[in-house]
Amino acid sequence: MGREPSERQQFLLANLPPSQRQIRLALGIVVVLLVAFGVTAPFINTQLPSVNATIPALETAILINDLITSALLLSQFLITRRWALLVLASGYLFTALIVIPHALIFPGAFTPTGLLHAGLQSSAWLYTFWHAGLPLAVIGYVLLRDADSATSMSDHSLEAVIGLSGAAVIGLVCGLTWIATAGDWLLPRIFLDSVHADPSRIWQSGAVDLSLTASALVLLWLRRRSVLDLWLMVMCCNWLIELTMTAVLLNTRFSLGWYASRIYTLTASIVVLLVLLSETTTLYANLARSFMRQRANRHEQEIAMDAMAASIAHEINQPLAAMVTNANAAVRWLTRATPDLDEARAALGHVVDDGRRAGEVIGGIRSMFKKGATGDCCSRLTTSFERSLQWLSLTCGTTEYRSQLSCAMASHNCLPIEANCSRYF
Repeated sequence: MGREPSERQQFLLANLPPSQRQIRLALGIVVVLLVAFGVTAPFINTQLPSVNATIPALETAILINDLITSALLLSQFLITRRWALLVLASGYLFTALIVIPHALIFPGAFTPTGLLHAGLQSSAWLYTFWHAGLPLAVIGYVLLRDADSATSMSDHSLEAVIGLSGAAVIGLVCGLTWIATAGDWLLPRIFLDSVHADPSRIWQSGAVDLSLTASALVLLWLRRRSVLDLWLMVMCCNWLIELTMTAVLLNTRFSLGWYASRIYTLTASIVVLLVLLSETTTLYANLARSFMRQRANRHEQEIAMDAMAASIAHEINQPLAAMVTNANAAVRWLTRATPDLDEARAALGHVVDDGRRAGEVIGGIRSMFKKGATGDCCSRLTTSFERSLQWLSLTCGTTEYRSQLSCAMASHNCLPIEANCSRYF
């Protein structure tokens, strides 16, 4: 029982080692992202028409993707009961929820200055908080995973822990939103107006996010061991490219680099979700195929057992039928007007031979299965012998019935058949 949960966890994404195909695919995606970055870098500040619906549309997709990713990670936490997965799931829940106020307060998305009484710096600082949350969760995931052990909490306790972690994330999002909106006048100025940013300030705010993301990537690389680790590294590479654009190269909104960075954000959100869904579907398909094979094998075993049971019944019924026939013959020889003791003795000798054959059959069955069920069969066969000979003595009308039938069944760990019939033996 102790090994079963551990063996079951080996098939989960958080513990399953990546295949060579998955590693090549991840490297290919990173190369494509780097090539795309290299192509767009020379034109990163090229101004394009402003499309205010970009933020609500993209961040709605990010919200849905990260919520589903968080739910899938929480399902694995319920199975493995490891805190590292809860921390990672909470990080994805944070990124899913914080895009809601970011979309609401972004200038021009719903109102010219944003909702929630946002200031000029509110969306920029909320973006900074947003991109610090998930790298911190990844760092916590890696550090907790190596020192983590499965908790023995009940299902109700696990649900309470998940509820508390969700409430903590919601409280954190609300607190950071309040800081970015109500405390806008206290925060350092990043944007000079709704479009242009101060390059020195935006670099300072982005340096923290870059450092956290790079640290998460290094930790994952040094302690990588699962499929989940592999794709989290791809996500971190994606975020590094995006943050390099926004914090180092970019100094204006609605430029080519700004639109490209939002696509990188959406890509980072989709990567882990697609892998979780793909691997979960693959594992489910493997489980379904394994179940079908087990059911087919069980059906074949049932057919084989039925055939073997019929064969055993046939082999045992033959000596038993011969015993009944010979016993009836002996009764008839003994109940004649002049009992023929020689014929009766010969018939009873055949009964003993048939009993020996039955014992050999049972002994063969026992040697096949090496189980203790044979003793019960022999015991019942012994009882049948004793009752038959007792009935025979009563039929003969005698009170002296002493003899001992030594059956070869004793050599097969069966009980000896004893009966007193001295009158005839």
